[in-house]
Amino acid sequence: MTTLNIIHRIEYVILSSRWTLGMEGVRFDNKEGGIEYGRKPHLDFVKNGKYLYREDYQHREEISQAYINYIQSLLDAEKKVILIYPVPETGWNVPRYISRYYWIDPNSDFHSSIASTSREVL
Repeated sequence: MTTLNIIHRIEYVILSSRWTLGMEGVRFDNKEGGIEYGRKPHLDFVKNGKYLYREDYQHREEISQAYINYIQSLLDAEKKVILIYPVPETGWNVPRYISRYYWIDPNSDFHSSIASTSREVL
């Protein structure tokens, strides 16, 4: 079976990303001690074969329109598009947070209230 035949058989396309991080360039702070660390993210964007990158995020409108156009092209191709948004953010690297918690006390009863994020912050 060729790649083209496989693409035609695809019925659903699921899109998930940390759209907010990429579009706003701000790491998450849950206001409860969970502050996501790391350098300021940036979006790589290629339009008409040209690489566009602007430190000041002035290309957000172009990127937003590119997302819209891409999703519309999927819909025009009669694909069912599922957009997962927003992706829940915590301010912590959850696997690392849980493993450190158990490292300190392997017999602990870990529960979700230890690493919470208030709805008001989201």
